[in-house]
Amino acid sequence: MMKENILKIIQKLSSEEQKLLALKIKDLSQYGALKTRSENPKKLVAYVNEQEVKDSDGLMVYLKSKIPGYMVPSTIKKIKQFPTLPNGKIDKNKLQAITVKKESKNNRSLIKKQPQSDIEKKLVAIWETVLGFSPISVEDNFFEIGGDSILSIQIVAKARNEGIYLKANQLFDSQTIAELSVFATEDQEFSNTTKPYINIEGQTPLTPIQHWFFESHKNAPHFWNQIIELQNIDSISNKMFEIIAEEIISNHEALRLSFRRANSVWEASVLSVNQIKCFHYFSLNKVESLSVQNSKINTTLLDIQNNSELEKGSLFKIIYFECGNLQQNRVFLVAHHLVVDLVSWNIIFNHIVSAIKNGSKDFIPKINKNKTSTINDWSSYLENTIKTNVIADEFEYWKSQIVDVKEFPVDNFIDSKIYLENSIFTYSSELSSTFTKSLLHDANTAYGTKVEDLLIASLITTLCEWANLSEILLGLERQGRNIESQNLDFSNTVGWFTAFFPIALDYNSSQDLGFHIKAVKEKLRRIPNNGLGFGVLKYLTDNNKSDLNELHPKVVFNYLGNSNSIKNTGDLNFEFVKLTSRDPRSERNYEIEINAQIINNSLVANWSFTKDLYKEETAKTLANTFNKNLEAIINHCKIQDNVTYTPSDFPEADINQDDLDNLLSQF
Repeated sequence: MMKENILKIIQKLSSEEQKLLALKIKDLSQYGALKTRSENPKKLVAYVNEQEVKDSDGLMVYLKSKIPGYMVPSTIKKIKQFPTLPNGKIDKNKLQAITVKKESKNNRSLIKKQPQSDIEKKLVAIWETVLGFSPISVEDNFFEIGGDSILSIQIVAKARNEGIYLKANQLFDSQTIAELSVFATEDQEFSNTTKPYINIEGQTPLTPIQHWFFESHKNAPHFWNQIIELQNIDSISNKMFEIIAEEIISNHEALRLSFRRANSVWEASVLSVNQIKCFHYFSLNKVESLSVQNSKINTTLLDIQNNSELEKGSLFKIIYFECGNLQQNRVFLVAHHLVVDLVSWNIIFNHIVSAIKNGSKDFIPKINKNKTSTINDWSSYLENTIKTNVIADEFEYWKSQIVDVKEFPVDNFIDSKIYLENSIFTYSSELSSTFTKSLLHDANTAYGTKVEDLLIASLITTLCEWANLSEILLGLERQGRNIESQNLDFSNTVGWFTAFFPIALDYNSSQDLGFHIKAVKEKLRRIPNNGLGFGVLKYLTDNNKSDLNELHPKVVFNYLGNSNSIKNTGDLNFEFVKLTSRDPRSERNYEIEINAQIINNSLVANWSFTKDLYKEETAKTLANTFNKNLEAIINHCKIQDNVTYTPSDFPEADINQDDLDNLLSQF
């Protein structure tokens, strides 16, 4: 696009919008040449002509309605005249040197940074709890200070518990508390997402991710679980947990799912509560050795999983071990991945905490009166996207992800593309807490990125340089609950809502870090409907599947967010355990899997490989190189003096990066 076309874009804007665009480009500069963000965090400052702009507060509100949250200035400073260079451009050095008279402490623009309304105060407290640090300003951008899609769901759920009702994806549209509070309501009558309890039983459609599971796991589909152990259960009795188990499966229909294969096709049904055996109690009082007791616990958990039958349901279990004087009683929760995801565990745990806190002396199960949408609502939503052609229109995009996938270098060679679980080993790498803190709170301002963007930029650099590739097909997982529907909310709904999809990413070794970061950001921003459409097209429609079947990523990446906030802050807690949770015969058809998560204030990346192809030395080298590349990216982002914009920051304009850079250089 030539400069004339860029001017046409500007000419389509109203005069007020053109002024704001100029303001945004030439006046939203970083205030001062600050080198250390941790001590002197950079802020966007807008300079305006005091004769043209009388109402700073009104301009701030207008900017928030027109541009992304991270581009909104933290301060608007009025000056008499803009200093210019001989060529007519703004002299930024003189601009920064201008002393602006400080306004009164009573000025509203200063007060706005602190929570004013009850809703803002509650939201600040929720953000600080979920994000795990304080203080948080009402103008802080959620994604710039470590927020992610999973944490956004927690905020929506916790807000509801405080009587504040938000849309499921509200944080993607309103990324600061100041903006969020405008759309929040404390009147449940105005919330169309919460529903009374509905008892659901009978047949229900498979979701795309469940179709993917059965397509990929044929050897032992009954044994593919997740396991957590409750901590600090103190003297909570087995009777109490038995009633809690009944309460949980009564309230969450996904935990009553069963699956059967009929004529080579898998079907799902929701069973009734009385068809489910959810609670298991084992007394180990008479065991005299702690090691023997723990061995029996592990053996019992393995036997229960081995003997599970998909057709009979009971895919969620609470298993209580009474351990006598040798150790505290132990409680494990085992769930097949077909019925839960990471967010589900947080919902289940919060349900347990609530049940224990509110349980009556008679242990009467409580039915959740504030239920969000059901798994049947989710299936209906997916079906409706097909009918309205919202997803069908994405086919060309997913077809464009087909690339000539080159082979990765391997240490061993086998003539197979299917790898069994018993061949998988995992190497864990850890980023220092200092770099992790910078990743969460400092590094995303420079390019308007999210944590996932920088992680993937590091991953692509690592893999492409190792394999000498210029492009790679990456398998990604996204949380499907963040849909745009105004009438559906799955923030308190248990189930497997993951969207799994492939995306082709390029790498050019001759380009600098800034180029790679912007390229990854733009590619991820162009993913339609958060990746949900790929699975819908592949598994819920009848046409064009041959093209989509060609998309086979060799590597899968999943950023699981900040686990520091997944758990409850009370004494009762939980953690995922490393006990055997998958059948050794279970299959996977990709070579490398990386699961990254913030744990105890450090980024932990678990790299899993098949020993049929790779040695541990290769895993260690790749994991360590990933961390070094990520540290370089973080340092690069921290030293940037200005915010760099990319085309996705202007979603309404049809413009590429080169044209945008040329446009910005005119000011």
